[in-house]
Amino acid sequence: MPRSNWLHRVLSPIPRHLVFTVGGGLVVAALFSLVALVIYIRAGSVPFRDLGASLPLAALGYVLMGVGAGLVAGILWPLARWWPGALVVGYVTAFPFWFLGGLVWGGQPIRATLHMSLLLALAFGPPLGFYVWWLTVKQRRP
Repeated sequence: MPRSNWLHRVLSPIPRHLVFTVGGGLVVAALFSLVALVIYIRAGSVPFRDLGASLPLAALGYVLMGVGAGLVAGILWPLARWWPGALVVGYVTAFPFWFLGGLVWGGQPIRATLHMSLLLALAFGPPLGFYVWWLTVKQRRP
């Protein structure tokens, strides 16, 4: 049975994009972990203890956030070819980032973390998705 050509074209770049997006998420995790390390060096464990966390837990949370957001972005990458799709991808990608961050640092009930994550994803995800889409559109033009 022959493969559908358009489906193959849409699904074939996902592995390459997954590597790129998860790698990008890990870079963001490393940067956030570096900030946490600077806080730890300057203030000790008190800020972490006050939140019921530790430096290793924070680093693990950042890695989970980066990988989660990277996986979502990589899987939805074909949708981001169009600017409305880029807005959706930005929102859906930002949600696990904020949600997992809220779980690690928030100390709030999970329902409050969920609501705040939905709002923060709406505030930051679509503009970032549009910005990435705009950069790719500019690169395609001569």
